[in-house]
Amino acid sequence: MAFINIKYGREGIVKVSADTATISDINETSDLLRAGSTATRLLHESVIEHFQGEPPVTEEPEVFLPKFEDGLPDFPRKLKIMVGNGPRDAFDDPPQWFINSLKKVFPDNFMWENAATDLPGGEGEAAAMVFQDEAPKREHWIDHWGFVGVGLDEDGRGGEEILVSEPYGISLQQIVELIPFFEKVGWTFNIVGKSSHYPSATIRIEIKEKK
Repeated sequence: MAFINIKYGREGIVKVSADTATISDINETSDLLRAGSTATRLLHESVIEHFQGEPPVTEEPEVFLPKFEDGLPDFPRKLKIMVGNGPRDAFDDPPQWFINSLKKVFPDNFMWENAATDLPGGEGEAAAMVFQDEAPKREHWIDHWGFVGVGLDEDGRGGEEILVSEPYGISLQQIVELIPFFEKVGWTFNIVGKSSHYPSATIRIEIKEKK
């Protein structure tokens, strides 16, 4: 039979361990840790609240996830969920670099015609439509997309605006297929794992003007 040992003090839980002797004990310990993960978290927070007045603000939530080693259950892993800054809607005030580059490269796209008078968002809305129309293989990499400011000060000024897309995955071949398009429009991109849509299941493609 497996037993869980929880060591805690004024700073909350400092160590969780288990007494195991057999593979069966290890499997049972894994189930026990999963079953008690929520209660363990509440214990940790309640101890901190009691001694410090209020629990700390956690900007990056921590969770316990089941862990498997070569198909066999192991001790759950404590993870921090790294959540990216969510983008605004792609049609909501696109940055000027985005509009200018698309107008330069795709001047004959019909969306530019009378955009200033016929579209509520003017050329910005037209640019978002042109991007969707001209971007190659968009089903492979354009998902949950929009614009976000990075490097802003406390008043929301400065920094730069980038385009982000958060697909569930992308292959090397699909990345290769994008390169000619990015060279054509004069943009560059970076792929990171810190996303805002379904963190841990999506990746984040950050796109900006090449300088």
